[in-house]
Amino acid sequence: MVLAGISGPIAIAGTAVMEMTESLAGIVLALLVKLGVPCVCGGTSCAGDLRTGGVYLGGPELLQLMAISTQMAHHYGIPCRYGGNLTDSFSLNMQAGSESALALSTGLLSGVHFVHQACGILGAYSAISFEKFVLDEEACGLMKRALCPVDISEESMSLDLIESVGNSGNYMMTDETVMHCRTAFFPSCLAQRGTYEEWCKEDLGNTARIAAKHVEERLEAYVKPDNDPAMEKDMERYVASKLNG
Repeated sequence: MVLAGISGPIAIAGTAVMEMTESLAGIVLALLVKLGVPCVCGGTSCAGDLRTGGVYLGGPELLQLMAISTQMAHHYGIPCRYGGNLTDSFSLNMQAGSESALALSTGLLSGVHFVHQACGILGAYSAISFEKFVLDEEACGLMKRALCPVDISEESMSLDLIESVGNSGNYMMTDETVMHCRTAFFPSCLAQRGTYEEWCKEDLGNTARIAAKHVEERLEAYVKPDNDPAMEKDMERYVASKLNG
C-alpha cells in the first residue's frame, strides 16, 4: 500500500512502479521458499493525504493505480487482487456510496481476479460497519449481475415477439414476461423503488435506517452452527487472552 507523496513518489506512475515492484518481490520470495506456491499480485495503493500524513483512499488516484496494477498483472500473467467497496467516509452518506461504487466497479471492469475487503469498510480501513456491509453486499450483487455475459441468440433477441406485439402494444402480459417476471432482473433488497408518494410516506430515503433494519433481521435469523465443544472453548480462551492483553 504505497501512498503517493508519502511512502512513494507523488507522480502516480512512480507509485505504480513501486507497488508492482514490491508485489513481484514478495512473489519471488514466496516462490524461492516453495516453488509453485499460488500467488496473486496487486495492492491497495492510493494518494497520501499531504495535510495529515494519512490515507486518501477515496480519490481518483486509487482508481488509476488499480487499473495500472491490473493491466500489469495481466501482462505478467499473474492473478491480481485489488479494490473493494472502499471509502474515506466515516458514515453512510453520499461520499461513502460514490467512493465505494467507483472503487468496486473500477476493479471489476479492469479485470481484477480477487476483490479484497469487498464489504463494510469505513474511514479508510479504520472501521467496519454492519450497515455498510449489507449495502456493499448489494453493490457486489449488482456488479456481478452487470458483468454476466448477455445471451445473444435467436431466441433471446425475441424477434418474433417484437413483431407480434408491434408498435402499439406492450410486453407486460406476454407469456415470456409472465414466465420470467420474478427472476429476470436483479432482486434488490435495499434499493428503494416505486412511487414518490410511497417513498415519502414510508421514509424510504433513510438508507442507514433501512440497512440497520436489514442487519437486525439478519442477526435474528442467524442459526449458530454445531461446533465441536472443545474447539469452541479453545476459541473462547484465545479471544479472552487477546482481549485481556
